[in-house]
Amino acid sequence: MREHSLVFSTTNILALRAGHQVSSRRPYHPDLESANACPNAEPGDRILCREPWRPYVDPDLGPGIKYAADGAFLAAPADAKAWCSQLAKSRPWWPAYRLPAWAVRTILTYIAAPTERLHDITRMAAIEEGIEPRLHRCPLELFANHWRRTYGEQSWHANPLVRIVRFERFNPVPV
Repeated sequence: MREHSLVFSTTNILALRAGHQVSSRRPYHPDLESANACPNAEPGDRILCREPWRPYVDPDLGPGIKYAADGAFLAAPADAKAWCSQLAKSRPWWPAYRLPAWAVRTILTYIAAPTERLHDITRMAAIEEGIEPRLHRCPLELFANHWRRTYGEQSWHANPLVRIVRFERFNPVPV
């Protein structure tokens, strides 16, 4: 069993943690396998979910990490306390890919990653992506808006080949 990392937005992290998301479409580059999501993953491998965060010093608990998705706090382990304290002075928010491994709070189990064209997504598949249907709003429309915000308008119109990373929750961590 190996570990892989995937970056998720705050919206996706909330859907994952609520149990609403079981797949994630990512651009697929057939000629550049290393640029793809979980390129060498096999069923049963773990996926570490990286999310936006900031170093934070809690007045009662000391240095640690505060998550952008829900504001939850995780105290740093002893060997990272000085590091967190120093970072807390520098910049407020850090990108998801910089989240330290000890601060990953959502772990998934990889199932499969088939490919298809982006526009082949169905209503049910959009819901599996964590899109919650809203009154008078189609899940496909909501998914398209999410894709455009993440990858840009041109990417949506290009209808690229995507890898559908399918997974299940491995650990419901309480943080």
